[in-house]
Amino acid sequence: MNFLKNVLMGVRDGNGKVCGLEMRRKRYNRRKRLARTLIVRGMAGVLLVGVVFAVVCVGLYARDVYWKEEETMTETGSGVAPSVAATEAEPEESEGEEPLEKITFPLKVMLDAGHGGNDSGTFYETTYEKDITLEVTKKMKALLEEQGVEVVLTRESDKYMGLKERTELSREEDPDVFVSIHCNSFEDDSSVAGIECYYWEDDEEGEAYAESLMDAAEEIEALRIRGTRVEDYYVIRFNDAPAVLVEMGYLSNSADRARLIDEGFQQTLAEKLVQGILEEAERQQEE
Repeated sequence: MNFLKNVLMGVRDGNGKVCGLEMRRKRYNRRKRLARTLIVRGMAGVLLVGVVFAVVCVGLYARDVYWKEEETMTETGSGVAPSVAATEAEPEESEGEEPLEKITFPLKVMLDAGHGGNDSGTFYETTYEKDITLEVTKKMKALLEEQGVEVVLTRESDKYMGLKERTELSREEDPDVFVSIHCNSFEDDSSVAGIECYYWEDDEEGEAYAESLMDAAEEIEALRIRGTRVEDYYVIRFNDAPAVLVEMGYLSNSADRARLIDEGFQQTLAEKLVQGILEEAERQQEE
């Protein structure tokens, strides 16, 4: 009877160890306490991970907002402008400038709006080179005609025109200067920006016009001047007239892109390009 009671209730043996059901009960209680501790710690760990994740998300969101504001300020010079896709650069101030005098000699200029039709040229989202070149070309045409210049356009609408077709039209019209208008792009480095003008190496008159155009463009403070360069672009190499090709800026650069889609800047740039054409034409006339 005592033996059974010892088994059921648990007794200590000669070494003081608990035996029987009492030992199993104590083991069970220890395991239960351990399991409870592990559950509590697990829940605390999950809660901690959740808090850390929330803090990281808030930090990333704040960083994105800050960078977006910084990018907008870089492109527009203001902290209150909308995002890049919708922003327009501040129009260049042209008030107070003396108007160009009308030329006193016959001058015929052919303006070539790059690309067109199914050839969009370079682009950024919904901004296409072919549209910008046509708008600037039309503005230049109006300004030149105000000065008594005869102007011929290679295209007046959004239509495709091949390079050979453009040079053949130039031969037919026989202008005093041929000016092709383009936008540039450099996807490997979006920091590359600015205006540049190309001419064919054997075209001394074309080189002189290119330098005059860049000299005039230097008066636009916001615009980076990349200077003149020799290149073998088809419309300048195979042109019988003095010819230049103007890359007005880089659509891959956010600041250039914001300016090029702004109508006010387009007008200012057109004025300076016209100024460069007229100044060189007058200089050549005096020689």
